[in-house]
Amino acid sequence: MVLKRTDTDGQSDRGDMATMMVETARSSIESASAKSKGDEDRMSVFWRVFGGTILSIVALAALTLYTTINSSITELRAEVSRLNESKADWAKKDDVQAVRTQVTTQAGYRAEIDSLKERTTKYRAELDDSKKESRLASDGIGKNQAADLARQEIRDAQMKKLDETIKELQKALAETREKIARVEGQQTPMKPKE
Repeated sequence: MVLKRTDTDGQSDRGDMATMMVETARSSIESASAKSKGDEDRMSVFWRVFGGTILSIVALAALTLYTTINSSITELRAEVSRLNESKADWAKKDDVQAVRTQVTTQAGYRAEIDSLKERTTKYRAELDDSKKESRLASDGIGKNQAADLARQEIRDAQMKKLDETIKELQKALAETREKIARVEGQQTPMKPKE
């Protein structure tokens, strides 16, 4: 075996390499066949009788294993096919996006509603405070009105007393005039100066 090397042609290197490999393989096959002829004489009776049976059992086991794996693969393919068919019923991307948009919009509405609830609660508290102040003011007004009524009653009572006093004074004045008139009537009349 001689290797030829050429710098310009890479094909010749590859061809020589292939030739060398073929030669090596041929020589190893020849030596193996020579060895096997010598080993046949040494092979035991057991392997001569039962070798084919054992080889048949191994082949049957391999065939069973292959059949099992093949049926599993077939079942798996059927399952994948069913999954692909059911996948068609799944939501489409546009539908999911539409629902997502609706949820986002509803979340925005909920935020606005929460804000309105907070403001309503605040205004309700302010209204309750105003009602309390109004009640206090009306209670004060009621107290003032009660005081005004009491003062008015006192004033009315005083006016009644004053009226009675004036009537008594008028009566006394009338009696006094009568007395003066009687006294004057009892006096001699004076002559007027001429």
